[in-house]
Amino acid sequence: MEKAFNKIFDSTLDLLQANINAARSGEAVQPADGIGSVPFSGQLDGNGNYSYSCSKYGGGITVNFTAAISAPPGSYDIHISSTDGGAYDFNNVQVNQAISGQLHTSFLHSSNINVSVRSNTVRNTTVNGTLNYSY
Repeated sequence: MEKAFNKIFDSTLDLLQANINAARSGEAVQPADGIGSVPFSGQLDGNGNYSYSCSKYGGGITVNFTAAISAPPGSYDIHISSTDGGAYDFNNVQVNQAISGQLHTSFLHSSNINVSVRSNTVRNTTVNGTLNYSY
């Protein structure tokens, strides 16, 4: 999960830096129009739980996401939230079932992003999936 969020937020920072450089040199500033797809994984513990939290600077950009767990087969409850807006609880999510939403970030400070996954059917294994994003 860490690699997925690093890729998303690194790309937003690259855009922000490019716009700062453009503004300083009198060039046109580019709109936020990033898009990508990144794999993710997380280790479920003996109780079927996985959680990931990070603090990332997103420059006020809203990240649209669609994600799906690809393996292992099971039923999952997923919580995703940002301290600056966007909180979702998805229940009884099945493998390859897409979930989607938006995570808002602040221009003034880093946003805390939280992801938790719980399964009553799968334990002690790695959950894999794909996270598609745009901003």
